[in-house]
Amino acid sequence: MCGIAGIFNLGGQPADKDTLRAMNDRLVHRGPDGGALVTRGPVGLAHRRLSIIDLSENGRQPMCNEDGTVWLTFNGEIYNFQELRRELVRKGHRFHSQTDSEVVVHLYEEEGDRFVTHLRGMFALAIWDERSQRLLLARDRFGIKPLHYYHDGQTCLFASEIKSLLAHPGVDQTIAPEAIRDFFVYGYVPDPDSIYRNVRKLPAGHMLSVTSHDQHLWSYWTLDYDTRYELTREQLHNELRQRLLEAVECHMVSDVPIGAFLSGGVDSSSVVAMLHRLGLPVKTFSVCYSDSEFDEGPFARAVAERLGTEHHEAIVDPAEMLDLIGPVLDQFDEPFGDSSAVATWVISFFAAKHVKVILSGDGGDEMFAGYARHVFANDYGERTRRHWYRWLKKGLRATSSFLPPGRLRKAFYLRSLLPMESYGNRVTVFSETLPGNRVESLFAPALRSLLVFHEPYCYLKRVAAPRSHDHFLNTVRYLDTHSYLPNDNLVKVDRMSMAHSLEVRVPFLDHRLAEFAASVPPLHLVQAGQGKLLLKGAMADDLPHQCLFRRKMGFMLPLKNWFRNELAPVARALANDSALLASSWFETREIRRLVLDHLEGRADNSGEIWLLMAFDRWLQREQRVLG
Repeated sequence: MCGIAGIFNLGGQPADKDTLRAMNDRLVHRGPDGGALVTRGPVGLAHRRLSIIDLSENGRQPMCNEDGTVWLTFNGEIYNFQELRRELVRKGHRFHSQTDSEVVVHLYEEEGDRFVTHLRGMFALAIWDERSQRLLLARDRFGIKPLHYYHDGQTCLFASEIKSLLAHPGVDQTIAPEAIRDFFVYGYVPDPDSIYRNVRKLPAGHMLSVTSHDQHLWSYWTLDYDTRYELTREQLHNELRQRLLEAVECHMVSDVPIGAFLSGGVDSSSVVAMLHRLGLPVKTFSVCYSDSEFDEGPFARAVAERLGTEHHEAIVDPAEMLDLIGPVLDQFDEPFGDSSAVATWVISFFAAKHVKVILSGDGGDEMFAGYARHVFANDYGERTRRHWYRWLKKGLRATSSFLPPGRLRKAFYLRSLLPMESYGNRVTVFSETLPGNRVESLFAPALRSLLVFHEPYCYLKRVAAPRSHDHFLNTVRYLDTHSYLPNDNLVKVDRMSMAHSLEVRVPFLDHRLAEFAASVPPLHLVQAGQGKLLLKGAMADDLPHQCLFRRKMGFMLPLKNWFRNELAPVARALANDSALLASSWFETREIRRLVLDHLEGRADNSGEIWLLMAFDRWLQREQRVLG
């Protein structure tokens, strides 16, 4: 696991080593074991190394082929690299290291742009092909590893994190108004955009080719939810166990010790259960809270005892995490609104004291329908086919208009909407349609005049547009996989783990396992208000019953109470004396209403206030021009 950066001067000027070094220096946390850079005329490639495979100097990057015509800087892990290496050796390629990165170099020589379809793993990479004078960028299928780029017609830059791009003096740091709107709706800036007008994110499963005269972006893979496995439930259970076991086994490739996060939920517990089946000794890590409402410790302990792991617990008082909010938010180079990043920081900091590599259960909810919105999506189709439900929807909409703002009003309103709008309101903080919570009411005229207001949830509709699914649950799973997963969940895990130089691997996002999961009919995933039934059934013999069928908790923080107690001064400051208000982009009256309604107990606006706080913190650091 590493950090990468690079420069391509499209006019042919030599790449500046000092600028390249400055870009690389901003990624030290991603690769503390060493750094190097190479310039080849107009191109400069940089690399920060976290040594996982082949710890010798032979594994240093940037790395080239035998004649120096193909250069690579690479972040990630390729789990099938040994199999690929054997085939490449058979075809006559010569290797000088034991690394997976050298396999990528020779695979590109052999396969051209098709090389990426042979890779099994997580990666963000750049290849400079000196023969064709072309820079090629690629990102793994799910976007586990990040890759950002900047292209202004004169220079193309790329880097693992935006902070590295900003080290280049030529980068235009103008803020995109639409990105501000999107952040307050979704809690993140959706790809391919960023908070900066000309900084882009390479989408998951995509490649970008750049030459001096053109650029071309394309998708090389997407998850297909339309195929079907015609198997009995017992056969599906057996197939899932076998595929998960194989995915976990291939994720164990490493020359350093590996551990696992263990919350006691079904996803992380399933990964640890597969390690146990493989007969591998494993260290597991959990965060335990002194507040029992948020503590998953007993569940993690039950799994650890049953599977015989070497279990480690970090005991944390939620109040102690207050001091971490600032440092956590500062790790993100653009506004980021997932408060569970704080708990992810804590567990990553704790685990990094013991191991360099961690296996995580992330992706299990998206692959096997574990969120409440998946239960909604499964039930929605059945209800809408009934004649009486059309009349009920009208009644729900009318009733919601008479209710005071709050959860009940929102519940009535959501049930009256068309499927996509209902889903949109379930995955957003500020709404694009919900009365009393519309995002545009947050913005002052100075910002609103710069915004182009599209139809509600046009981003989600654009993501869903390429596929027409025969079941709304599959549409929602597709949306989660292509929006929330790469823009929120995986960003959170990457930044929080790499802040502590810890590599996190996610077996549930092995593409072979994911392709199987996508093919499972909805009836095997959700029934009677219960999600993730297939995974729970497959793991019934391995895990305690209370861990399989308990209330989903996640890395929750007591935000509602914090903003009425310990963080109340912070909330008040947002409404009275903050960078938000100094920018003149936001409506003071609306911010004050949100804060006072929360402080005085009239509504739970903790999610909205957290976003305001996160944006305010970012704005204090990044005083930029609004485009």
